[in-house]
Amino acid sequence: MEIIEYKEEYQSQVIGLILKIQQDEFNVSITIEDQPDLNEIAHHYSNNHGNF
Repeated sequence: MEIIEYKEEYQSQVIGLILKIQQDEFNVSITIEDQPDLNEIAHHYSNNHGNF
């Protein structure tokens, strides 16, 4: 496994991974519409020296 820095081109894959974990592994009834931050990952998680 290789861990790489988030780039906007990976957004759809990241969203798919997060939703799969939430819905399938933890049986949480949540959608992308419930998590608008995932449509703006860089804005919510990477600004101010953070990262995703």
